[in-house]
Amino acid sequence: MSCSDTMKTLLSRYVDGELSDPEKSAAEEHLTACAPCRGLLGIFQKNENLVTSALSTDTFGKDVIAGVMGSLRAELPPEAKPVDEGPWEWLRTRPLVPLAAAALLVVGLLFVLSASHSGEMAALRTQVDASRKEAGEAKAAHETAAVKSQDDRRQLIALFDEQQREIVRARTDNALRHAGPGFQLGFVDMERNLVVKSAPDARRTTKYDVYRCIEKEQNWVKLTEEMPLDAPDFTDRTALPGVGYVYKFRSQRDDGSFSDSAPIPLRLPYLGDLSPDKSIRIRCIETGKLGGNAKFELERTVNGKPASTKAYAALGERVGSLIDVPGVGKVDFSTGLVLHGLKDGIETLTVQLISLVYDADSKPVLREISNGVLVPVTEREERTLRIRDNTRAILRSPSAPQEGDVDLWKGRWVTVRARE
Repeated sequence: MSCSDTMKTLLSRYVDGELSDPEKSAAEEHLTACAPCRGLLGIFQKNENLVTSALSTDTFGKDVIAGVMGSLRAELPPEAKPVDEGPWEWLRTRPLVPLAAAALLVVGLLFVLSASHSGEMAALRTQVDASRKEAGEAKAAHETAAVKSQDDRRQLIALFDEQQREIVRARTDNALRHAGPGFQLGFVDMERNLVVKSAPDARRTTKYDVYRCIEKEQNWVKLTEEMPLDAPDFTDRTALPGVGYVYKFRSQRDDGSFSDSAPIPLRLPYLGDLSPDKSIRIRCIETGKLGGNAKFELERTVNGKPASTKAYAALGERVGSLIDVPGVGKVDFSTGLVLHGLKDGIETLTVQLISLVYDADSKPVLREISNGVLVPVTEREERTLRIRDNTRAILRSPSAPQEGDVDLWKGRWVTVRARE
């Protein structure tokens, strides 16, 4: 990140010797860790040396003039005051030629020194302008490098997220393929969305639609429009925490008929009153297990505006603080959580595999739930899929130990209550 204008002002005062001891210590501590600021300090010191050199030259010129005038006075004959001095006597006792020569010499010396001083000052201005330009270019390069670094980091995070989605996609597809045709699969993904997948009989199905209803209501709503068979899955990003949903796939046939899959019940965990303005989303994006620290990405909503920041935490330190977010203002990202530990392990994903139960005539078995509403009988199997070797950050709330630890795998999100 680029250093603030306050630090640049501090470096300028450092060169001028205007800093107090605490400010000087802070500047020197920053310089040990910031190479761009060390380069900027060198430019400031170079300018200071140029100004000092110019001032020294000016003083030398004055000393030379004073020395020449002293020498001329020493060479003139002593002046005796006559008793009766007329105008011719005054001219006879004061040699005009040496005085004129001395005057010309002084005037010439003044001209030469003035010209020399003007030339040096012009050269000084040129060098100062060049130094300022160099400093501006260095600052621009530093800021450009910082922006590029941020862009590169965002691209790496996006690439990392996509790789994890691909791993989850491959693992769940493999589980569904081994289960066989007629099975459905559902799970909660890394970004806290509900995902459903189907394995329809490709010989009889050409297209499909996805339907959803609230649990026990049976008021089905179509979520898709004839999705192709090569992508029999759907990610629901509108699901609310704590609400029970039921999904089903309706397979379309060439003859216009259709068949429904086994219903897939799913629910996001309910974590209390965690509305957007009262909660903070946290993701662990980097871990330094040997150094005992981690980097987190924090998101929350303030007055309807989304805000985000990055935060480092060492073991025993709290995650999040009050941050000034451009365009939003001061945002409190304090979570009340402390980084308690970092542990390596195998990240897993729990999925539900569901299939219909058929009778002897190969027809789905139905049961009545209420008021004549019939639903198919299903078989359900829960499986734990291995996703990857990963590191998890263990977050603990010192003020509410009864709530337990929060295990946050690197790359995953978790939503916690914002500190009031």
